[in-house]
Amino acid sequence: MRSVSFTVGVPPAVTALAEQRALGAQKAVFWRRAAPVLLVWPITIVGVALAVTLGLLGWHGPALILIGALVVGIALWRYSGDARCVVVYEHGLACCVGRQLRSVRWDEALYSWRGKSDMAIMPRKDVLEATGAADTPDLTGPGGRIILRRVAGIYRLLQLVDAELQPRAFARGQARLAAGEQADFPPMAVTAAGIFADQGKRTVHAPWPAVASYTHDGGVIVVSAFVKDATKGRIAKEWFRALVADATAADWLMAATDPDPTTPPAEKAADLLAKDIATEQAEVRQRSRKDRRQAVFGGAAFAAVVIGGAAITTIHLPRHGLGYTAACDGHGASRATAYVPGGGAPHPIDFEGGSDGFAGVDDNAGVLDGEYVGWAPAKATDVQLVACVTGVQTETLLDNCPYSSGANIPMKLEQYTISVYAARTGAQVLAPHEIDGDDSACPDTITVVNGRAPSDFYSKLTLTTVQSAVASAVTN
Repeated sequence: MRSVSFTVGVPPAVTALAEQRALGAQKAVFWRRAAPVLLVWPITIVGVALAVTLGLLGWHGPALILIGALVVGIALWRYSGDARCVVVYEHGLACCVGRQLRSVRWDEALYSWRGKSDMAIMPRKDVLEATGAADTPDLTGPGGRIILRRVAGIYRLLQLVDAELQPRAFARGQARLAAGEQADFPPMAVTAAGIFADQGKRTVHAPWPAVASYTHDGGVIVVSAFVKDATKGRIAKEWFRALVADATAADWLMAATDPDPTTPPAEKAADLLAKDIATEQAEVRQRSRKDRRQAVFGGAAFAAVVIGGAAITTIHLPRHGLGYTAACDGHGASRATAYVPGGGAPHPIDFEGGSDGFAGVDDNAGVLDGEYVGWAPAKATDVQLVACVTGVQTETLLDNCPYSSGANIPMKLEQYTISVYAARTGAQVLAPHEIDGDDSACPDTITVVNGRAPSDFYSKLTLTTVQSAVASAVTN
């Protein structure tokens, strides 16, 4: 059976690897997500909605258990399992997925590819052989690339890596050009004569006079070239667009190599590259502040949804009366007034439950409390006793109720059970008392819906009967 582990810091194996590779001081830690964080919200909403529904139906225990399981499940998803992190150091980075480890020093990186939400770093071949890239399938891509994806804070990670690798790639490209070679930025290359690009089935070349413009967006390079048009003459048209290794360095190396007089001189290109990276760093800081605000608001909203849902599941909604239905299940309410037998009689009482409305017992706003003013609570918090009324309808025929419409509706016996509880504690005050409904008078009128009259009536409790059933508790 697999044990559950919790990640609370950088795994010791990563730290040991960093020391072995002499990566220097730690700069930042980034954790990989096991699944998109946006999945948390629909799961939370569905879970809380189901818990609230169970709570409103009276299943308070299962509802709270479901809320707890939801919170524990999300915590396990976020904090447990195999360690998945990327740690940036002064001289390189190390990453892990469970027991799989990879590392690379900045001076060992041959290329880097940067997408919108991931990054790949290509170490030199000799480094791949030394670090065992083939043994890390969850971290290694084509050609031995170190794949960094689904990382929280990916934009800051990209900026930190760019700040180290792009100046090196730029200097490496300048050195190759100075030696009369081409500067490789797969799938393109920069030469003194122009740009070569691999377009899959063939390699194309655009000499500098034919190049109209070039720019980069993240890791994507876009190159436009001049072409001849039958009607418009010489026009600029997109010639190449692809995810390119070290795109920022490639862009500024093209600017430094292009003989066009409008491009910056070679000696200033490195400064412009540094400025580009500094601008990106400022943008990342601004984005990080925005992300932190969103995280705080999102966390507060998540807590509000979960806590609010948990609170709702504990509410015993009133089916009738003044909202003391829970007393019928032995649950007290702190808002009620304490019931002290023999003192302060009569003790205000609330009627709950029943069938067919109030099972023949009017609520505190109706006949019962209207005629027995001393028994009626002035407000809900004055309630001391709760009378719980339930009814069982039988097939015992008591009478027939004839009406001018021709309907002849049977009046049947309903049997009732009345129990009395203390509203504040839920303790039983009077044991269940079974009585027959003694009001079998036919209603004066009936309501016909779509030509159909009621199929039957059931006897109700008279006021005197109800008073007799609960009087010993109310008046003692």
